[in-house]
Amino acid sequence: MADDTLADAARALAAAFAGRMDLRDMDSVGDAVDRVLRQRLLSGYAQELEGQPPEASLRWMLERLATLEARLLTLQAAQWQGVPPPFVEQAGHAAPARSFEEILIPAEVRVLCDEVVSCEGFYSAERSGTGAPYRWLGPSTRAAIAVPRLKGPLEVRLHLFSAMVPHALERVRLSVGGGEWGAVTVAEEGGFTVLTSLVEPGDAQWAASMQLEIDAAQTDSPARHGSADQREMAFALSWVALKTMSD
Repeated sequence: MADDTLADAARALAAAFAGRMDLRDMDSVGDAVDRVLRQRLLSGYAQELEGQPPEASLRWMLERLATLEARLLTLQAAQWQGVPPPFVEQAGHAAPARSFEEILIPAEVRVLCDEVVSCEGFYSAERSGTGAPYRWLGPSTRAAIAVPRLKGPLEVRLHLFSAMVPHALERVRLSVGGGEWGAVTVAEEGGFTVLTSLVEPGDAQWAASMQLEIDAAQTDSPARHGSADQREMAFALSWVALKTMSD
């Protein structure tokens, strides 16, 4: 790799983003703002990398990525737990030192099945008459949701908005982080059908997240019951609650 390769690449990308924009091609105003910010950042990168040898350029890039990811993880942890970052002082007193796991791994979280949740095996998000989000699981019986990393054992609760195959709910199974599959119990709580399972997370975890896998056992289509809806669906998931159980 020749000297200044990263600087040249940053400069070229900055020039591309600085070109004339056709706002008709933008999905939202946020897209245009994002493009302008990327152009400015890339221009700054090009200046910082100018003249650096390849080894120094790569080291700079890795340090930059590590810094950005560390800050993102801290922000995510604060969002999940509702606490400020550990280095913030309050009322003139520094917050007590906390371990890496205490910062990044909450004890209890709730994940909404809305438009922005990271998931596979679900249809697009919909809204109830009161505005509550939910997603139908389908067309396959298998699905997955990205959830924050928690210590096990975990109590996992699926709050269902509706079920296409109610009699199959007792056969639903859950797995977290690639761990063993656990059976569920079915109960009615506060207008929701709630599926609860006690599971131990497996080793397939990242720094601050893991996957909740769902085997819904069976699907059905409203079309078989006189509806025009042709989708294969199991149940409509509104939100997921995960909680670390005390030893």
